[in-house]
Amino acid sequence: MPGSMSKLGGLAVGLLAPARSGALSNQIRGVVHRSVLRLPSDHPEPWDYKHKGFNYIDGLKDDTQKHLHQNSKLIVIEGNIGSGKTTLAKQLADQLGFVHLPEFRMDDILIDRYGNDLRNYYSKFPARYRLPDISMFYKNPSGELSAAMQDRIFNCRFDQYLNALAHILNTGQGVVLERTPHSDFVFANAMRDKNYIGHEYFKHYYFVRKNALPQLHFWPHLVVYLNTPTSKCLENIKRRGNTDEIATVDERYLKTIEESYKDSLREYRNHSKILAYDWTKPGDTDAVVEVN
Repeated sequence: MPGSMSKLGGLAVGLLAPARSGALSNQIRGVVHRSVLRLPSDHPEPWDYKHKGFNYIDGLKDDTQKHLHQNSKLIVIEGNIGSGKTTLAKQLADQLGFVHLPEFRMDDILIDRYGNDLRNYYSKFPARYRLPDISMFYKNPSGELSAAMQDRIFNCRFDQYLNALAHILNTGQGVVLERTPHSDFVFANAMRDKNYIGHEYFKHYYFVRKNALPQLHFWPHLVVYLNTPTSKCLENIKRRGNTDEIATVDERYLKTIEESYKDSLREYRNHSKILAYDWTKPGDTDAVVEVN
């Protein structure tokens, strides 16, 4: 990983939520609207980790804990496909003064920083070496590359989660993140239920998950779950107008995700505060802010 990850090994015990089995199991509440956040005059400037990295000498000069304050939190927005996560995540980040990290999409790795799209060169190498995007999955969900896509998505969610933690530890600024590697299995379950992925890969997925998640160490401070009926999710998906998505993401697929989220929330509950909202009709972001 790049230098932005290096501060994860430092003293990060202030406001992030460690596992319950650790010595520090009590989380601290008190997230406030950005307009009322008051920091001391000697509060350090955010460490420019993206350009400077963070090594042993830097650690002597810059104390991680001094950057942390009551809004140094990781908030995760969870919900089914088409539930309205992105809209709430953007609004919540804006009101709290947090960074918003959208849900990982394959375009994030298929298009490089110069704008080159890897898919434009797919004709030059065999299909099994291609990285499918979600559009390719919707066109051929039972194809042999569906497992490769799900595997890559899990790995990239893992990296994105580390980036969220690194941002908080280096700058003190909170992060609103859409979905995490902890909840990624809800999609693996749905894909297996529809036979889009095979049993052997399904077993492999859970083996990798079991070994990977303990390496994250920190859980979200808060998980906001949008409980949106599958009928409403289908309505929102149809409104997007992608015929391939509509054909693949049917009610059965969404129901499996919905049922799997019950297991995900039980797992989260051991480590994080959970707020669940009936999102049949999108609610008021202000209400979510006030509860925190």
